[in-house]
Amino acid sequence: MNYVKSFWWRFTIIYCTVVIVFFLLFNGVININLGLSLIIFVFGLLPPLFIAFLGIREARRTNHSISNILEGARMISAGDLNYRISIRDAEIFPELSQTFNKMADTVRSMVQDLDIERIKVGALLETMEDGVMVISDGKEIVLANGAARMMLGLQEPFGILRDHDLQKLAMESVSKNERRENDIELLEGRRLVMALAVPLNSTNEGNVLMTLHDLTTIQRMDTTRREFVSNVSHELRNPIASMKALVETLENGAFRDTSMAEDYLKRIHGEVNRMSDLVSELLDLSR
Repeated sequence: MNYVKSFWWRFTIIYCTVVIVFFLLFNGVININLGLSLIIFVFGLLPPLFIAFLGIREARRTNHSISNILEGARMISAGDLNYRISIRDAEIFPELSQTFNKMADTVRSMVQDLDIERIKVGALLETMEDGVMVISDGKEIVLANGAARMMLGLQEPFGILRDHDLQKLAMESVSKNERRENDIELLEGRRLVMALAVPLNSTNEGNVLMTLHDLTTIQRMDTTRREFVSNVSHELRNPIASMKALVETLENGAFRDTSMAEDYLKRIHGEVNRMSDLVSELLDLSR
């Protein structure tokens, strides 16, 4: 717009200079009176001055409108999605102003939709029992949900992934650009997780999505199950071994001694009752 103003000023100066030179030459060649000379001189200068005035005025209006549109673009790019261009402030380009405002409305609507989706995804991640992390370059924690923070004892800002085994798994996933998984003990063996690392893209940019499935409860249940089976086996083995010994003694001739045979049979009956009670207790536990 400064170029337009400069053009009109240059045009006016050149035109006036030509008129003055022409008037002086014309007045020297033709002898006319002073009044007529002034009339010719004034009316020769008025048109270009008037045209220059209109041009500069229009240039200022255009410059003002474009400046407002540029200011609106700067405000939108700075994050002020509520900024709108007034039609009065951009009267030279009303259609451009309306189009700009519609674009701003569309951008704001898209950003609001993205914010809603981000809130939904964040709420979903926070309610998950499995830990979820996004790791950059195989070591920098970018995102971690509540379960992951609890499992690893993380606090914001997260920084570097401190667990060596998890970092190694993430680096392997990045270097080979494929999913990797492994059972890893955390917190000095107090927690067992199944870690799964998956590259987030196929261009090997170093971003990895890692999930942590807590196996601690399952491990404890498995340990309890093994201990329970071992205890039950021990409790069953004792009466069975006792009955086996008594039966073998009877087979070897002890049944001929009536008093001894009756005593052994009572013992066998007692062991059977003991096993029956144990089985009943197991059935009660299974219900």
